[in-house]
Amino acid sequence: MACCFDWLAIASVYDVVMPRRRPGEFLSLLEPARHDTVLEIGAGTGRIARHYAPHVADCVLLDPSHRMLDRARRKVPLGRHVLGYAEHMPFADECFDKVVSFDSLHHWQDQARGLEEVCRVLKPEGRFFVVEVDPRTFGGRWVETMESLLRMRSRFHPPERLVEMLRSAGLRDVTQASVGDGFTYGVMATR
Repeated sequence: MACCFDWLAIASVYDVVMPRRRPGEFLSLLEPARHDTVLEIGAGTGRIARHYAPHVADCVLLDPSHRMLDRARRKVPLGRHVLGYAEHMPFADECFDKVVSFDSLHHWQDQARGLEEVCRVLKPEGRFFVVEVDPRTFGGRWVETMESLLRMRSRFHPPERLVEMLRSAGLRDVTQASVGDGFTYGVMATR
């Protein structure tokens, strides 16, 4: 994922071309609290983290693109910005209350391994929050086509398949949630 976002200079135009999503519904699911330690995998430019970071004890933004993280540092200056991949996270076991993947799981090269890592870094009873593009919708097919043309090697899943993947990874209480824009969906799970 990093090479595409760095080599194609996507970081410089990312916030301009991405849809102007209102993260209100997602944030109401996340319920950021003062004591929370939150990891966002594939945090990109910090466009989502900037909304919840001021309300949590510790906000860690993980992304494989140094250019995306450079932009995130400006938006989320109090966050910890870590260069890395979902499949090999440089964090101790059971250190996060919440883990977020907002529009990033489809970029993970080894999604099963990334989900194992999510389980490893989540505290017992910790929560995992995913927002993904539904490839069955018109907008989802458009996103899938564009990312294919950019040779991103993205792999999108309909909600039912992602729910199954999270359960297979060992997460429980897996439920779908609305995130309100018509072509994405949310899934929440507990370790």
